[in-house]
Amino acid sequence: MSPEDKEACTLMAALLDRGRIVNGLSWPLTALTLVALALALIGPGAQSPLAWLGFAAAFATGLVQAFLAARVALDADLFRALGLGNLEPLTLDAALRRLTLANETKLGRPLEQRLAGAMRLLKTQVASLALQFLLTLAFLAVLRRM
Repeated sequence: MSPEDKEACTLMAALLDRGRIVNGLSWPLTALTLVALALALIGPGAQSPLAWLGFAAAFATGLVQAFLAARVALDADLFRALGLGNLEPLTLDAALRRLTLANETKLGRPLEQRLAGAMRLLKTQVASLALQFLLTLAFLAVLRRM
């Protein structure tokens, strides 16, 4: 890898590390949803399908975000190793193939495509947090009206 490629990998790793902030914001929302559900179970809205649907959607989105956070963290570690020269793309692809962690079509891609894919993954994680926030607000609004 060229020095410029290594720098791009190092920078991408640093950017992907920001996914921890997104994950850190998501967990309190997930906890808030669980607390609100517990309160709803003892309140008048316990039988409301709308409240249960809101809870399920907000909670599921939190779980999706947690999965994406794990993927983003793994990518950060891999790009960091590439940037430091501790890992080469061919070696990475061989390991991913051996552990069946990537589709065969994703192996052997140019660095630019890998960087773009990692950025999409981070953006998806941020979007899942935004959706979780909106669903949590909607869930709380439904509970408040009951």
